[in-house]
Amino acid sequence: MDLSLEQIQEMLRDYVPSDVYTVDETGLFFRASPNKLVQGDEAQSMLADEARLTVLLAVNADASDLMEPYIIGNVVPPKNIKMASISQLGYHYVCSSKARMTVFIFQQWLRDFNARMASAHRNVVLLMDNAPSHVLGCVALSNVRVVMFAPHLGMKVQPMRGGILTAFKGKYRLKHLTLAIDHLEDGLSDVYHVTQIQAMTAGHHGPVLFGLQYGS
Repeated sequence: MDLSLEQIQEMLRDYVPSDVYTVDETGLFFRASPNKLVQGDEAQSMLADEARLTVLLAVNADASDLMEPYIIGNVVPPKNIKMASISQLGYHYVCSSKARMTVFIFQQWLRDFNARMASAHRNVVLLMDNAPSHVLGCVALSNVRVVMFAPHLGMKVQPMRGGILTAFKGKYRLKHLTLAIDHLEDGLSDVYHVTQIQAMTAGHHGPVLFGLQYGS
């Protein structure tokens, strides 16, 4: 349902902070050099052909439940990743040809989220924007109340846009630059190059991307 900001605030009074969740996704150009990440049309055109991942993050209002990132990439993972559990990896991975969020993938995440809340006997509210992929359809939600921000509110009040996504990307960039320095010292010509699997799992310093806390 689309509610006004005042209606959302009134509704949230019925929930404790630990039961108020928000979800959002962002594109991560995991191989891009810093000069391609500046703002502007020229930078955006440079990123058009860059390898990317889509990262979905979900967290509750008191940060007591930083859920494992839900990652969408276009590379079929090796067997050791396929066979590993989410708790072992620290993330959930989905392979999709364009490495972008789709209605099907989002609905699968939503079912998993509802099942997680149901198994914990919790009833929660989930705040999200009305992105094209955020279609509830016929997904049955027994323990999750979904609230979509109206189009004119989304970017202004979405908690993820208040610094969480930026902090997550910043921590990745720091690790990526550290790895690039290692590559430079090793005499490699393309110091920013990492494979998708390297970005998702391990580089010279342990996990390059995931296993990071969102903002701490």
